[in-house]
Amino acid sequence: MILTASALVLTPASCRRDRDVILGELKQLERAGGYEKRDLDRKTEQELLDAVRFLEAEVNRTIDAGTHLGTYYKLVAIKYRDRRMYGPAKEFFEKALTVYPQNPYLAYWTAVCTAQLSRARQAPEEKRALLDEARDYYLYAIELDPIYTDALYGLSVLYVFEYDQPSKAEPYLERVLARESRDYRAMFLLARVYVTYGRIDDAIALYDRIIADDPNEAMTTEAIKNRNELTGGARGR
Repeated sequence: MILTASALVLTPASCRRDRDVILGELKQLERAGGYEKRDLDRKTEQELLDAVRFLEAEVNRTIDAGTHLGTYYKLVAIKYRDRRMYGPAKEFFEKALTVYPQNPYLAYWTAVCTAQLSRARQAPEEKRALLDEARDYYLYAIELDPIYTDALYGLSVLYVFEYDQPSKAEPYLERVLARESRDYRAMFLLARVYVTYGRIDDAIALYDRIIADDPNEAMTTEAIKNRNELTGGARGR
Protein backbone atom coordinates (compact mmCIF):
# COMPACT_ATOMS: atom_id res chain seq x y z
CA MET A 1 0.00 0.00 0.00
CA ILE A 2 1.43 3.39 -1.03
CA LEU A 3 0.56 6.27 1.27
CA THR A 4 0.89 9.91 0.24
CA ALA A 5 2.82 12.34 2.40
CA SER A 6 -0.32 14.38 2.97
CA ALA A 7 -2.08 11.27 4.22
CA LEU A 8 0.64 10.41 6.72
CA VAL A 9 1.73 13.64 8.33
CA LEU A 10 -0.11 14.58 11.50
CA THR A 11 1.03 17.37 13.78
CA PRO A 12 0.02 17.86 17.41
CA ALA A 13 -2.11 20.77 16.29
CA SER A 14 -4.15 18.67 13.86
CA CYS A 15 -7.82 19.01 14.56
CA ARG A 16 -10.48 16.32 14.48
CA ARG A 17 -11.62 17.46 11.04
CA ASP A 18 -8.09 17.01 9.66
CA ARG A 19 -7.94 13.49 11.10
CA ASP A 20 -11.25 12.65 9.48
CA VAL A 21 -9.95 13.85 6.10
CA ILE A 22 -6.72 11.86 6.45
CA LEU A 23 -8.53 8.74 7.54
CA GLY A 24 -10.93 9.08 4.63
CA GLU A 25 -8.01 9.36 2.22
CA LEU A 26 -6.31 6.34 3.74
CA LYS A 27 -9.46 4.28 3.29
CA GLN A 28 -9.79 5.44 -0.31
CA LEU A 29 -6.20 4.43 -1.03
CA GLU A 30 -6.71 1.04 0.57
CA ARG A 31 -9.93 0.48 -1.35
CA ALA A 32 -8.13 1.42 -4.57
CA GLY A 33 -5.51 -1.18 -3.68
CA GLY A 34 -8.12 -3.94 -3.75
CA TYR A 35 -9.20 -4.22 -0.13
CA GLU A 36 -12.69 -5.57 0.37
CA LYS A 37 -15.21 -3.45 2.25
CA ARG A 38 -15.44 -6.05 5.04
CA ASP A 39 -11.68 -5.74 5.53
CA LEU A 40 -11.96 -1.97 5.77
CA ASP A 41 -14.74 -2.24 8.27
CA ARG A 42 -12.46 -4.24 10.54
CA LYS A 43 -9.91 -1.40 10.54
CA THR A 44 -10.80 0.96 13.34
CA GLU A 45 -9.90 4.64 13.31
CA GLN A 46 -7.51 4.02 16.17
CA GLU A 47 -5.66 1.35 14.23
CA LEU A 48 -5.23 3.69 11.29
CA LEU A 49 -4.09 6.53 13.54
CA ASP A 50 -1.61 4.21 15.22
CA ALA A 51 -0.23 3.31 11.81
CA VAL A 52 0.08 6.99 10.92
CA ARG A 53 1.93 7.79 14.15
CA PHE A 54 4.20 4.78 13.71
CA LEU A 55 5.18 5.72 10.16
CA GLU A 56 5.25 9.50 10.47
CA ALA A 57 8.91 9.88 11.45
CA GLU A 58 10.08 7.50 8.72
CA VAL A 59 7.96 9.27 6.11
CA ASN A 60 9.39 12.64 7.13
CA ARG A 61 12.93 11.25 6.85
CA THR A 62 12.15 9.91 3.39
CA ILE A 63 10.73 13.25 2.26
CA ASP A 64 13.75 15.11 3.65
CA ALA A 65 16.09 12.70 1.87
CA GLY A 66 14.23 13.25 -1.39
CA THR A 67 14.56 17.01 -1.00
CA HIS A 68 18.30 16.73 -0.42
CA LEU A 69 18.64 14.40 -3.39
CA GLY A 70 16.90 16.94 -5.63
CA THR A 71 19.28 19.63 -4.43
CA TYR A 72 22.23 17.33 -5.07
CA TYR A 73 21.09 16.72 -8.65
CA LYS A 74 20.76 20.46 -9.26
CA LEU A 75 24.19 21.25 -7.84
CA VAL A 76 25.91 18.56 -9.90
CA ALA A 77 24.08 19.67 -13.05
CA ILE A 78 25.12 23.30 -12.54
CA LYS A 79 28.76 22.32 -11.96
CA TYR A 80 28.83 20.23 -15.13
CA ARG A 81 27.10 22.99 -17.10
CA ASP A 82 29.60 25.59 -15.91
CA ARG A 83 32.40 23.35 -17.19
CA ARG A 84 30.58 22.96 -20.52
CA MET A 85 30.20 19.24 -19.91
CA TYR A 86 26.76 19.23 -21.46
CA GLY A 87 26.16 15.48 -21.58
CA PRO A 88 26.49 14.89 -17.83
CA ALA A 89 24.81 18.24 -17.16
CA LYS A 90 21.78 17.18 -19.20
CA GLU A 91 21.60 13.88 -17.32
CA PHE A 92 21.54 15.57 -13.93
CA PHE A 93 19.15 18.34 -14.96
CA GLU A 94 16.80 15.59 -16.10
CA LYS A 95 17.23 13.78 -12.76
CA ALA A 96 16.43 17.02 -10.92
CA LEU A 97 13.41 17.48 -13.15
CA THR A 98 12.03 14.12 -12.03
CA VAL A 99 12.12 15.45 -8.46
CA TYR A 100 10.85 18.94 -9.35
CA PRO A 101 8.78 18.47 -12.53
CA GLN A 102 7.13 21.89 -12.20
CA ASN A 103 10.41 23.82 -12.24
CA PRO A 104 10.77 25.79 -15.52
CA TYR A 105 14.40 26.61 -14.77
CA LEU A 106 15.30 22.91 -14.86
CA ALA A 107 13.34 22.36 -18.07
CA TYR A 108 15.09 25.35 -19.66
CA TRP A 109 18.59 24.20 -18.79
CA THR A 110 17.83 20.66 -19.91
CA ALA A 111 16.84 22.19 -23.25
CA VAL A 112 20.04 24.23 -23.46
CA CYS A 113 22.27 21.24 -22.74
CA THR A 114 20.36 19.05 -25.20
CA ALA A 115 20.69 21.67 -27.94
CA GLN A 116 24.42 21.90 -27.26
CA LEU A 117 24.77 18.13 -27.54
CA SER A 118 23.07 18.21 -30.94
CA ARG A 119 25.96 20.24 -32.31
CA ALA A 120 28.33 17.31 -31.77
CA ARG A 121 26.19 14.87 -33.75
CA GLN A 122 27.14 14.25 -37.36
CA ALA A 123 24.37 11.81 -38.24
CA PRO A 124 21.34 13.88 -39.33
CA GLU A 125 18.83 11.63 -37.58
CA GLU A 126 20.71 11.83 -34.27
CA LYS A 127 21.06 15.59 -34.53
CA ARG A 128 17.38 16.01 -35.34
CA ALA A 129 16.32 13.77 -32.46
CA LEU A 130 18.28 15.90 -29.99
CA LEU A 131 16.96 19.14 -31.50
CA ASP A 132 13.41 17.85 -31.18
CA GLU A 133 14.08 16.92 -27.58
CA ALA A 134 15.51 20.38 -26.86
CA ARG A 135 12.50 22.00 -28.52
CA ASP A 136 10.14 19.97 -26.36
CA TYR A 137 11.97 20.96 -23.17
CA TYR A 138 11.80 24.64 -24.19
CA LEU A 139 8.08 24.27 -24.84
CA TYR A 140 7.62 22.61 -21.46
CA ALA A 141 9.51 25.42 -19.71
CA ILE A 142 7.25 27.93 -21.47
CA GLU A 143 4.18 25.92 -20.52
CA LEU A 144 5.26 26.16 -16.88
CA ASP A 145 6.16 29.86 -17.16
CA PRO A 146 4.68 31.59 -20.24
CA ILE A 147 6.79 34.72 -19.69
CA TYR A 148 10.13 32.94 -19.17
CA THR A 149 12.09 35.10 -21.62
CA ASP A 150 15.20 32.91 -21.74
CA ALA A 151 13.11 29.92 -22.78
CA LEU A 152 11.16 31.99 -25.32
CA TYR A 153 14.39 33.25 -26.84
CA GLY A 154 16.11 29.84 -26.78
CA LEU A 155 13.21 28.25 -28.63
CA SER A 156 13.29 31.08 -31.17
CA VAL A 157 16.97 30.43 -31.84
CA LEU A 158 16.17 26.79 -32.59
CA TYR A 159 13.40 27.72 -35.01
CA VAL A 160 15.53 30.29 -36.86
CA PHE A 161 18.93 28.61 -37.04
CA GLU A 162 18.25 24.89 -36.70
CA TYR A 163 14.79 24.29 -38.12
CA ASP A 164 14.83 27.14 -40.66
CA GLN A 165 11.30 28.02 -39.57
CA PRO A 166 11.54 31.72 -38.70
CA SER A 167 7.77 32.18 -38.84
CA LYS A 168 7.48 29.98 -35.74
CA ALA A 169 10.03 32.12 -33.91
CA GLU A 170 8.25 35.42 -34.51
CA PRO A 171 5.45 35.09 -31.90
CA TYR A 172 7.88 33.94 -29.22
CA LEU A 173 10.23 36.85 -29.89
CA GLU A 174 7.32 39.26 -29.75
CA ARG A 175 6.40 37.80 -26.36
CA VAL A 176 9.96 38.40 -25.18
CA LEU A 177 9.81 42.05 -26.23
CA ALA A 178 6.36 42.47 -24.71
CA ARG A 179 7.92 41.40 -21.42
CA GLU A 180 11.35 43.02 -21.84
CA SER A 181 11.17 45.90 -24.32
CA ARG A 182 14.96 46.31 -24.30
CA ASP A 183 15.95 42.69 -24.81
CA TYR A 184 18.41 43.47 -27.60
CA ARG A 185 19.23 39.85 -28.45
CA ALA A 186 15.52 39.33 -29.21
CA MET A 187 15.43 42.56 -31.22
CA PHE A 188 18.36 41.49 -33.40
CA LEU A 189 16.84 38.06 -33.98
CA LEU A 190 13.38 39.43 -34.73
CA ALA A 191 14.88 41.90 -37.21
CA ARG A 192 16.54 38.95 -38.94
CA VAL A 193 13.16 37.18 -39.08
CA TYR A 194 11.54 40.26 -40.56
CA VAL A 195 14.19 40.47 -43.29
CA THR A 196 13.58 36.85 -44.32
CA TYR A 197 9.97 37.81 -45.06
CA GLY A 198 10.78 41.06 -46.81
CA ARG A 199 9.55 43.21 -43.92
CA ILE A 200 12.48 45.55 -44.36
CA ASP A 201 10.87 48.61 -42.79
CA ASP A 202 10.04 46.64 -39.64
CA ALA A 203 13.61 45.39 -39.41
CA ILE A 204 14.99 48.92 -39.90
CA ALA A 205 12.69 50.19 -37.15
CA LEU A 206 14.13 47.61 -34.74
CA TYR A 207 17.70 48.53 -35.65
CA ASP A 208 16.84 52.20 -35.17
CA ARG A 209 15.53 51.42 -31.68
CA ILE A 210 18.78 49.67 -30.79
CA ILE A 211 20.86 52.54 -32.17
CA ALA A 212 18.81 55.12 -30.28
CA ASP A 213 19.22 53.20 -27.01
CA ASP A 214 22.97 52.73 -27.66
CA PRO A 215 23.24 49.75 -25.25
CA ASN A 216 26.96 49.25 -25.83
CA GLU A 217 29.50 49.91 -28.56
CA ALA A 218 29.40 46.39 -30.05
CA MET A 219 25.61 46.20 -30.29
CA THR A 220 25.23 49.72 -31.58
CA THR A 221 27.91 49.18 -34.22
CA GLU A 222 26.26 45.92 -35.32
CA ALA A 223 22.83 47.58 -35.50
CA ILE A 224 24.23 50.45 -37.63
CA LYS A 225 25.97 47.98 -39.93
CA ASN A 226 22.82 45.87 -40.38
CA ARG A 227 20.56 48.86 -40.90
CA ASN A 228 22.90 50.43 -43.43
CA GLU A 229 22.96 47.19 -45.39
CA LEU A 230 19.19 47.44 -45.64
CA THR A 231 19.14 51.14 -46.51
CA GLY A 232 22.13 51.13 -48.81
CA GLY A 233 24.15 53.16 -46.30
CA ALA A 234 22.14 56.27 -47.02
CA ARG A 235 21.40 57.11 -43.38
CA GLY A 236 24.82 56.84 -41.76
CA ARG A 237 24.40 56.67 -37.99
